[in-house]
Amino acid sequence: PGVFLAAGRTLNQLCAPAPQIPTPQDQGITPAAGDDTSAPNATTAARLNHVVCVASANVGYSEAAKDTEFLPTAVAYNAKVEESPSPGEYSLALVITLEYKSAFPQEGMVVWIKKHQQMICDEMDTELVLINTSFWDYFNGGWLPIPTDIRYTEEADAMVQAVMTTDSGQTAGRLTTEGAIEDAKLGPVGERGRILLTYR
Repeated sequence: PGVFLAAGRTLNQLCAPAPQIPTPQDQGITPAAGDDTSAPNATTAARLNHVVCVASANVGYSEAAKDTEFLPTAVAYNAKVEESPSPGEYSLALVITLEYKSAFPQEGMVVWIKKHQQMICDEMDTELVLINTSFWDYFNGGWLPIPTDIRYTEEADAMVQAVMTTDSGQTAGRLTTEGAIEDAKLGPVGERGRILLTYR
């Protein structure tokens, strides 16, 4: 409930069969007094459903008018629970992929994204830390990484501005964080572009 799938201009309720999780009861083993019958490392549906990406994007083109409040073509989540060095402690490694498809693939497209700080639920201590960002351009039927490793803000901003405002034939990406907002810019790309955000 509360999850919908876009089909053209309509939203359809997303339906799927409930997963069948094997339990000892399937083999006739009944729990004894004091046994914990929840799954190992179980989380509640309410907590899991809060792993969401809150982002807004504007898109500019070489010639066409810009698009505002532009939604990603695809959003993918890759979440992995990892055991910490300390016994009984766990952490979440999360990779979010935001993909944007150009409405004018014959033109260059620049995507500017503002994304809210990543949380895993409404509790105050559930902030995930952004540890890596990578940018990708779809070219000749495949995804090409855009290497970016400039550590000084002024130099990075100057380089990205130069690439995005000149006909250099190159693509650049940069991400800055201020307060609770992550600000990313990618472009110019052709048909599609991706931003991968890795959190822990």
